[in-house]
Amino acid sequence: MRKSISIIIPIYNSEKYIISCLGCIVSQTYPNTLIECIIINDGSFDNSAELSKEFISNYKGNIRFKLINHKTNKGLAEARNTGIKVATGSYLYFMDSDDHITNNCIEKLFAATELYPDADIIVGNSINKKNNSIHHNQEDYIYFNSRKQILSDTLMLIYTAFAWNKLVKYSFLTSNNLYFYPKMKYYEDLYWNLEIAQHINAIVYIPDITYIYEFTDNSLMSTINQNWGKVIFSKIELIRKAWLLYNEEYEIETHLFIGHQIYQILSHPNIDKEVRKMISTERKDLVKRVLLFKHPLLLLYDLLLFNPLRQITKFRFYRSRYMVIRLWVYHKTKKN
Repeated sequence: MRKSISIIIPIYNSEKYIISCLGCIVSQTYPNTLIECIIINDGSFDNSAELSKEFISNYKGNIRFKLINHKTNKGLAEARNTGIKVATGSYLYFMDSDDHITNNCIEKLFAATELYPDADIIVGNSINKKNNSIHHNQEDYIYFNSRKQILSDTLMLIYTAFAWNKLVKYSFLTSNNLYFYPKMKYYEDLYWNLEIAQHINAIVYIPDITYIYEFTDNSLMSTINQNWGKVIFSKIELIRKAWLLYNEEYEIETHLFIGHQIYQILSHPNIDKEVRKMISTERKDLVKRVLLFKHPLLLLYDLLLFNPLRQITKFRFYRSRYMVIRLWVYHKTKKN
C-alpha cells in the first residue's frame, strides 16, 4: 500500500532559490496524489511568498500545496513546528528552501519502509555541493534497532545531525511530542535529534543519494559568525541537554560531545568574560567527571583540548582531525 507524505519547507528571504526548490518537488517519481508540500513563509521581506504563490497557481499536477504565512520571523524551529501541526501525511520530510532533492528521492526512501516497516526514520544519503563530499559510503541498507547505539552515534556526531533528508513517521513524532525547541536559533536540528534518539525504535540508512546540500548565503555555516551570540546560547542549551544524558552508560560519548561544544565556544575570539567564566566552570565539571570515572585517555584528551596546555604547545585542532581523534579516544576507551 502506498503511503502519503508531507514535505515541509520553511522559507525566509529565499527568492533566489524557492522556484528551483519547488521544481524538484513537482518532479518526483513518487505518485503525486500522495504528496503534500507545506511551505511556511517565516516572515520573509523579499518576494519568496509571492514567487511561491505564483508557482502554485501555475502548477497543474496533483501535489497538494499549502502556503502558510508567519507575520514575523519566528525562526526555523517554529516554522517546522507549524508544518508538523498542519501536516496530513503518514510520513514527514523536511528540506531547506535553498537545497534540492533528487527526482527519485521520495520513491527511494519509501522503498526502504517496505523492507523495514518498523523503522521510525529512513535516512537518505546526501552530497555537499561545496566540496562534493558524500555523507556515507555504504553500498547497502544499514539497519539499527538499538536505542543505545542510535543515541551513542548521535552524541558522537556519526548519525547525521540535520532534520532534512529524513523520512519520519508522523505518528512517531506526535506521540512522543518531538517538536523542535523554539528558543534554539542554531543547532535546533542537533537538539531535536538528541530528543529523537531517546525514543526511536529503529532507523535505516539507505545508500542512494537523495539530497543535494547547496552551500549558499542562507546556509547555517555561512551565517554562523554573524550571529555568534545566538550560536553561544544554542551551544549552551546543547551542553545542558547532554548533561542530562551523562551517566555511566553514555559517559564517554556524552563527555566527548560536551567537550566538543565547550571547545568551540572557548576558541571563539570574541567571547565575553561572563560567558568564558561560565563555560570554564562547565569544563572543570567535565574534568571532575573524568577523574571520578578514571578514564586516562579522556583526561589526556581534555588536557590537549583545553587551556592552558593547548596555548603553551600551540596545539590546534582542525575539524577533520578533531573528529578522528575523538573517534580514536572513543573506541580505545570503550575497548578498555
